[in-house]
Amino acid sequence: MKYAFGVIRVCVVALIINTVADMWRKGVKNVRDYIVFVVVMALLFAFDLSAILIVLLASGASFIPNIGSKKP
Repeated sequence: MKYAFGVIRVCVVALIINTVADMWRKGVKNVRDYIVFVVVMALLFAFDLSAILIVLLASGASFIPNIGSKKP
């Protein structure tokens, strides 16, 4: 029975990795997005901040103008 839970755990990790990769391909489009990603990772790992606070800060980054985007 414990082997079944191990297999389920591996499948869940694979699904999470697949979802993150899919979101990365669809979501990260310009320089600003890369900058937000790097800052969020630094805040999460270096300062051990709450994920809720990080989401609020990242939503505030939506007001920063896009760097390197081509406007028609």
